[in-house]
Amino acid sequence: MGFKAFRGGAFNHSHENQAFNTLYDKLQAEWQDRDEELYLFGNFFVAGKEFDALIVKNNAMIVIDFKNFGGEVTFSENGPWKCDDIIVKGGNSRNPFLQLRNNKFALLDYVKSGHVELLSRPNLGHIAGLVIFHQPIEFDESQVPQQIKSWFHICDLDKALRTVDSIASAEIDLSNRDLALIVEAFDAPEYFPDGKPATKQISLNEDDQSNIDFSPLGSQRKALDAANSWISSANSALILKGMSSTGKRTLLSEILNLISAKNLSPLLIAPNARLAKKYTEMVGGEFTSIYQTLYSNKSDGVIKKSNGVELAKHPIILTNEEVKDKVIVIVESHLISNSYYDMDSAIFGTGHMVNDLLSVFGDTPPKLLLVGDPYQLSRGDLDQCLLSAQALNDKGIDLVEVFLEQQIESDPKELHGFQFDIAQQMQLKQFNQLPLANNDVVCEVDNSPDIGKEITMGRYQGVYLTALNDVAHKINMAAKLKVLQQANPYSLCIGDLVDFHTSSPAINDNPEGIENTIDWVHSGEIMCVTGVSDHVEVIELLLKGRDVATSVRIGEFTCDVPSVGDVRLKYLIDYLHAEKPELNQDQMLVLSIVARQQAEEKFKDLKAKVKQLKEGKHPDYDAENKKYRELVQNQIAYSPLLNAARIRYAYSMTVHRAQGRNWNNVFLDASRGSSGDAITNDAYFRFLYTASTCTNIKLNLLKYPKLTPLYKCQFIPNSNCKVAPFTIAKGFNYSVTEGQELETFMPPVGFDSDVLELKYLCFEVSKKIQNTAWRISEIKQHSYQEMYTFEHNSGAKQRVRFTYDKNIKVKTLVYPDENNEPELCNELKTLLNTSPKLNEPRLIKAMEAIEEFYSSTDFNILTAKERSEWEMLIGLSDGNDSIELKFWVDKAGLATKVMPERASTQEVMDLIKGALNE
Repeated sequence: MGFKAFRGGAFNHSHENQAFNTLYDKLQAEWQDRDEELYLFGNFFVAGKEFDALIVKNNAMIVIDFKNFGGEVTFSENGPWKCDDIIVKGGNSRNPFLQLRNNKFALLDYVKSGHVELLSRPNLGHIAGLVIFHQPIEFDESQVPQQIKSWFHICDLDKALRTVDSIASAEIDLSNRDLALIVEAFDAPEYFPDGKPATKQISLNEDDQSNIDFSPLGSQRKALDAANSWISSANSALILKGMSSTGKRTLLSEILNLISAKNLSPLLIAPNARLAKKYTEMVGGEFTSIYQTLYSNKSDGVIKKSNGVELAKHPIILTNEEVKDKVIVIVESHLISNSYYDMDSAIFGTGHMVNDLLSVFGDTPPKLLLVGDPYQLSRGDLDQCLLSAQALNDKGIDLVEVFLEQQIESDPKELHGFQFDIAQQMQLKQFNQLPLANNDVVCEVDNSPDIGKEITMGRYQGVYLTALNDVAHKINMAAKLKVLQQANPYSLCIGDLVDFHTSSPAINDNPEGIENTIDWVHSGEIMCVTGVSDHVEVIELLLKGRDVATSVRIGEFTCDVPSVGDVRLKYLIDYLHAEKPELNQDQMLVLSIVARQQAEEKFKDLKAKVKQLKEGKHPDYDAENKKYRELVQNQIAYSPLLNAARIRYAYSMTVHRAQGRNWNNVFLDASRGSSGDAITNDAYFRFLYTASTCTNIKLNLLKYPKLTPLYKCQFIPNSNCKVAPFTIAKGFNYSVTEGQELETFMPPVGFDSDVLELKYLCFEVSKKIQNTAWRISEIKQHSYQEMYTFEHNSGAKQRVRFTYDKNIKVKTLVYPDENNEPELCNELKTLLNTSPKLNEPRLIKAMEAIEEFYSSTDFNILTAKERSEWEMLIGLSDGNDSIELKFWVDKAGLATKVMPERASTQEVMDLIKGALNE
């Protein structure tokens, strides 16, 4: 018995988090020793509505909204609230009462719709609402009408405990089993303010009672169950997908424990050596790069490309025998692609890495665990990345996919909230709204000299990210010239930060051979230059068909490698200072030709010997010729020319290049993505999301687009627009869909019609009041109207006239008896409240987005009508003024044009137009 708290994620504002924790502390102190249960839920969604908090106890269900105000509170049922003359809104609603009323009935509908089967059958009309002000308030309770007082309450945090304790209803008698069912339905992780979830024993199977010091939360629990089943099942692959902060790394550790408990041996793989080192330190076990695992580090031949450049071919060395009894675990698998790739001077396997890996599996694939982030940019085509599982499906490998859809609260909360909003639109394939960037962690910034200072402070202090290499090049040159004040920005200088684009060996001073080199700087490492040689080696060659010789410049520098110290490397000067990180084809061809010439020169004596053996048809010819070719090829593979470091300045780089690394402070040019100027597509959202994963502390957005559902929308004047007072009635919106429920439905007394629309109207009205204190006692049917009589448990009655048009669309609801029992009438009005309905999914999404956009003006959508698959007529009202607008919606769900058809005043038309222009 006692108290528990659950929370869906981080609050958007720190004051909400503080208020929730204060309420948590008060309730825990009071309820932990009681014999009755009380559960507190925070920051979660029910039926599309965001709840600040909810309390369920044995005798009450209380929907809560937090407000960060203090002072004298002025209440209004339909108008604005004030706190010391400051307007207090209720989210997207005009005031907190309307917001709580909407949330109350969202919860009521959610339970009634079968999401929670409460065994005690409580009267859900008795769900209470409570507004809690964070600061002390003065409030005259007589302001609240008597009919509302029965369920609606206001207090501040000082009086919260007393108020919660006093809210109780004889109509709600929840058993402890009911409370457990509510917890299960909401699927929110248990909350602990200190961030340390209580541990519990997890039984791996009936025979294994090992204890794991880990409490899986929400979808983590499902993932761990799936992993346990996968280990014991015939399924070959388990794919674990999740965005940032969903617990992938923690789950990885637990799954590795499960693998160990089964006495299975894992083969741990990362996309590159840098990430392999990171995961080895972070998770445990010995991770290696997929290159090191799958391919030989020695070449066994060459492949000549169409442009004449020779690529050293590194064969697959991993065998089926080595993997058949292993569990292959691949992390960051979104960074491994099946798209063709070579490294200018070398090619690994066929150049299609996923195919190469799967070729090792044979007819009986080993166990395979893939972990990755499905929202990040991929290497190559999205459907070619390993995480997409396309190649696994093509090979017929049985797999199970688990999606971690719940973020776990962790710092920085604002960053993870930003990422969640972007991922949500990617999941829904709806790209018409970018999240706000208005806090201390994710913010919009202008160009400033401070940016240059930040990105030149240290290896991983700050970075400027962009979509294009030429932009990154310009930023790098500006940082060297204006911030570091180097005399010549087009030369490598001591103190420069450089990013290695390839793994590069240090210069080997050992005369025994280059194979003995042990010091490598891996691709993706950022190093500080500690010395630069004045000597520049220029390689020149006149290629066939060219008028002038092609040259390649090679320099030498030293850099400080942690745990190793200063190492000396050659580097390609032209690669470093080109606008894009590449050499042209002629330069690559020159390096390839000269590297072969140098190798053949080194082994010219052996070559002459082989020639003599061939001419003499000596039996040792084949063996010596093979030895010669291997030596030449190995020399080419380790050529100091071909392996000269491909480095770029590390003050600025593309998001693709930065992916998988982290800086304290990221500055992002958000004006466009890497795939083009368009920002209303998956590619741009993926670009923005990936950039956000590169920061530890702060994301600064430059040129951040103001993307809303009305991003492209143009306001078109209408000379025929009628400007005169009129009102918009919301009516009763419902859809006609025949089904088993309707066939078994027994209409109330007085209903006698074969018209399907009227039957469904009656069915929908009956569903609205199901499990409440109301029932339909009688129906009288007339031409174009239905008169329903509703009877309350108290015996009171309320009539409602449903007036419909020739298409049997209910246009108005009239309440003739509302003055008799206003409290009960308002309760019935809330129960019969509906939202406008459209049929075209694209228009539905656009309508929802338009409503959210205009909610800042207190206008709500009351009516919606499809004119065609591209047009809709929307009626908005704020309770006083009304306007009807015709919207044109494109295939992406973006409203492109809007034109007023009628407005109650010129002022309301100007207001709607002004909001659009802003």
